[in-house]
Amino acid sequence: METEVLIISHKDDGSHPIQEKIPTLFEKAWKLARWPAFISVFVTLARFFSERARLPSGVSFLVGIFWLTLFVGIYLGMRLTEDERPYGTLFLTIAVFAVLSRLPVVVLWWVTKTFGLGTHYDVFEGWAQALGAQFVIGVALQVISGGIMGIIALHLKRRLTEELS
Repeated sequence: METEVLIISHKDDGSHPIQEKIPTLFEKAWKLARWPAFISVFVTLARFFSERARLPSGVSFLVGIFWLTLFVGIYLGMRLTEDERPYGTLFLTIAVFAVLSRLPVVVLWWVTKTFGLGTHYDVFEGWAQALGAQFVIGVALQVISGGIMGIIALHLKRRLTEELS
């Protein structure tokens, strides 16, 4: 477990010490994952309502947190090129995002199962299946796919930056 690190530095004139807190890896991942997780709520709701509106399954399929995860991975890969621990930050951020993005899916599973709404969210028979599918399989798929996209983006951005320098 990481501990809080304080750096004591001085202003340019050296007169007053300043304490700066360096965020832990989890704090950094949490901060980076918040907005994508917030966006995932709207993506999940859009998918739910597209299914309820009986849009063609090909249309509904294109709206989902899996696809959002690929874009999040690319975004993080490009953003973390200068990070001290880019791979650790990348994978932990995607893991935090994945868990957070699965929460509304579980809520919608419960709603669709309870009220018989007939969406893809109600395919699981009980809590064990739903939670296992979402928080084990779903999170693992998101971490792997988002991580791969993030690594590719990170390396491409580094290579492009080196070539332009």
